[in-house]
Amino acid sequence: MDPVIGADMRYDLSRRWSLEAKGTVGGFGVASDIAWEAFCGASYRFNDCCSLTFGYRYLHEEYSRGGFALNLDTHGFLLGVGFHF
Repeated sequence: MDPVIGADMRYDLSRRWSLEAKGTVGGFGVASDIAWEAFCGASYRFNDCCSLTFGYRYLHEEYSRGGFALNLDTHGFLLGVGFHF
């Protein structure tokens, strides 16, 4: 398991619409050498219990142990449904 530090920010444009930005960084040589991600998007809240999020996410991870090395960069659009309790 990696230690991870992150931030999550949201700005409400109206009662239903909001903008979101999230980021994490971790690893620091504990399990992975370094891992970080960034997300930016918009959310629409249908009612008190359901929302839809659309955005873009970028993920980077570096890992090397025992002759195995991984250097991963992946990114793309994200569509998510949220259920709030």
